[in-house]
Amino acid sequence: MHILHISSAISWRGGEQQIAYLLRGLRAHGIKVTMMAPSGSQLAAYAVEHNFSLVVYRKLAGVDPFASRRIVQTCKYTKPDLIHIHDSHAHTYAYHAYKYMGLALPSVVSRRVTFAVKTLAKYRHPMVRRVFCDSQAVADQLLSQGIAAEKLAVLHSGVEVDRTIKNIDIYKQLDVADNTTVLTCVAALAPFKGHETLVKGFAKAVRLIDQPLHLALVGGDAGRRADIDRLIKELDMTDNITILGHQADPWSWLAASDIAIFASEKEGLGTSVIDAMAIGTPVISTAIDGLATTVINQQTALAIPPRDPDALATTITHLLSSTQLQSALIQGAKAHAQTFSVEHMVSKTIGQYGSMFF
Repeated sequence: MHILHISSAISWRGGEQQIAYLLRGLRAHGIKVTMMAPSGSQLAAYAVEHNFSLVVYRKLAGVDPFASRRIVQTCKYTKPDLIHIHDSHAHTYAYHAYKYMGLALPSVVSRRVTFAVKTLAKYRHPMVRRVFCDSQAVADQLLSQGIAAEKLAVLHSGVEVDRTIKNIDIYKQLDVADNTTVLTCVAALAPFKGHETLVKGFAKAVRLIDQPLHLALVGGDAGRRADIDRLIKELDMTDNITILGHQADPWSWLAASDIAIFASEKEGLGTSVIDAMAIGTPVISTAIDGLATTVINQQTALAIPPRDPDALATTITHLLSSTQLQSALIQGAKAHAQTFSVEHMVSKTIGQYGSMFF
């Protein structure tokens, strides 16, 4: 079996990490893979570094006939059995290759967000044989828009549940005292990740709790860095909050922290939450959309409502007051995280591929 994977992402976020896991897993199972990614992208660099077959193209726009033509040419010369499309722009390129350029190879599409689909026709195209939904919430969104149930398969993203963690001196990195309680959020600075709520709630907690607190924000800028910087200054939290930007090893930050905290308003699944659970850091998180799959209140995490800084501050105070609760959450979360292993994700993906040929 030979699978052509197509991505349009330039930067590296959760979706690209999933592609990397999948490429490695498929190769380990003897399945041939070719990666098609934009020139200069981090995923292209990853493919080169790890010796995967790579096809690059110049990414120009959301609708790009040159990228579509590149897909047709790649299929002609590499002869894959199936195309796996990993994001919306890549899906648009493939759709136009189907519609206008005679591409006739079947494909599957990974959908990792719960936003409403803008172009339903590309999901309904007969060559799109399956849509891999990151959670039931993603599948429900597509169902509500009229995508046929038989086209949908819930296939969760995976995490490395037994990851080797590099030790970091988090206090030195943040330039804080060793008795500081550190809370870390791993999420791109995007509008739907809830950083405004996070910063406001944390500021309230600082004033409620008689111990030094620090919040580390790990994640690249996806449009909200300037707004978050401004809010931190307005709340006089510059000594208590550090924006670290993208980190190549976010897992070490989660492991070194006292609490992992997430305030997302929309999520397909939320692999950073599962990473924290697998690592053994107690979690506070919203339980909306796909997060409901993992955030089970009082069992795997403490659940908070979205856009509610007061509830967030109260929950931080509550969790820090009880080491017994922290231990119980860690135990429940670690057990739950095992069901989201990379190995399980790869195995289910291979099963889905096979179901289209046998």
